[in-house]
Amino acid sequence: MRYHAAEASLKKYADNYFRYHIAARMSAHPCPVNEHEVKFIYDNLQKIAPIEYFRISKGSMGNPYGTQLKVVFSSGVVQLNPYEDMSDIPLPDEFASVPSTDSQYAEVLQFQQSQICHKLHSICAIPRHSYIQSLSGYFKGTATLPYKYQLIRNQSQFNNFSVSHSSIEQPFCIISAGEKTKLDPKNCEAFKASIRHNFAKFHKLQFAIDVGSDSVRQLTS
Repeated sequence: MRYHAAEASLKKYADNYFRYHIAARMSAHPCPVNEHEVKFIYDNLQKIAPIEYFRISKGSMGNPYGTQLKVVFSSGVVQLNPYEDMSDIPLPDEFASVPSTDSQYAEVLQFQQSQICHKLHSICAIPRHSYIQSLSGYFKGTATLPYKYQLIRNQSQFNNFSVSHSSIEQPFCIISAGEKTKLDPKNCEAFKASIRHNFAKFHKLQFAIDVGSDSVRQLTS
């Protein structure tokens, strides 16, 4: 009886703790070829939101890494966003380490969760570490790397989309669009699926994102 009560209590705690987490399934094309490329992706994702779970699929043909990644982000800690001037919402220091489901935090956490999801979907690509490691100007901050791509046929609806250059301060290439275009997650992912790019220079990153404890449980099980 005590075992079942403890199990139920633990499940309730986990449900509350992961309620505002983000469960992301990612694809990186081409796949990373070494641990330096994996670390470069991980380190820059970590700048957007704290990562609590990170797994990459196994590769083939002698490559230890595949194209599929699973990442769980926490929205319970405010991170400085390096790619967009968004106002921070300060949280009490104790909240950084103690999960809380008090109603006073719900609106803050939902907002942060929404902003993190939006930012992830807007990411189009990141340079391959194996390419930029020889570009001294990139690491010195004196040069940027343009993301060159081509739309596949019959995708004229994306003609007013653009992608930012990559720099050492802002490694991710971010999607933007004209004022009259709605830049929502569906459009961002459809745009990424409709382009071809230089595999030697960039990983194209695509996301399928869910939120909440059930999504985290399914992703990590």
